[in-house]
Amino acid sequence: RRREEMVRPRHKISAELARAVKWHFQGVNSGMRREAIEEYELVKSLPPHLEAELSHEMNTPVLLSHPLFYDIRKQVPRFFFRLAGLVVERFIPHPDEVLFTTGDPCTRMLFIADGSLSYVLGSAVDRTTSVDKVDHRHLRDLSNQLHYSRTWSTNSRNEIDTPTNEATVQKGSWISEAALWLQWENQGVCTSKGEACLLSLDAAKFADAALLHEDAIPRLALYARSFLEAHVQGSVLSDVLDSDL
Repeated sequence: RRREEMVRPRHKISAELARAVKWHFQGVNSGMRREAIEEYELVKSLPPHLEAELSHEMNTPVLLSHPLFYDIRKQVPRFFFRLAGLVVERFIPHPDEVLFTTGDPCTRMLFIADGSLSYVLGSAVDRTTSVDKVDHRHLRDLSNQLHYSRTWSTNSRNEIDTPTNEATVQKGSWISEAALWLQWENQGVCTSKGEACLLSLDAAKFADAALLHEDAIPRLALYARSFLEAHVQGSVLSDVLDSDL
């Protein structure tokens, strides 16, 4: 509280912003954040090959909750190792941090490794995106020649409540997967709920990694096609989606 009282009179900021600053300092000193910083420093102190091996083992259980990455690990293990060990980044958001809001350009997919996120779907007026424009042309061209039977629906683990359009995205789930396959704008507001640990998969790095593993391209193209078809045909666009297996 002392930090909040020191900041407000000097700079004449709002009480709401002062509380956010206070919560930030509390978050910095939280147990999960301290452990995450220590863990990050430990990993970064290792030689590159050991850093990749350790990151791979730490990130694999989280990625395997998604059916595509579960399949990639079995069928294209070197590509999966590159993703889990070298491409995916782990980070800890501050409590109540707004990760994105409606209309933000989105270039990453997030996995919830621990904790949970709050997601509120934006209004129909605010929710716009170019679902017919594919972000990765090498996937689009190949997918036009192939067929995939997987269908898509709202994530059953992150059920969106109709009256409020609100969902809790739990540990073991993901959000904003569309960023991997489309030129995507976020369709709602996502906020961390208390302490959480996330994995971030950048769309451009994901595409670059795929180009290094040609045997992964057909499998990704099939998956991309089904994802695109679902978005074009779907009546409600959302950042919270899951495969209906």
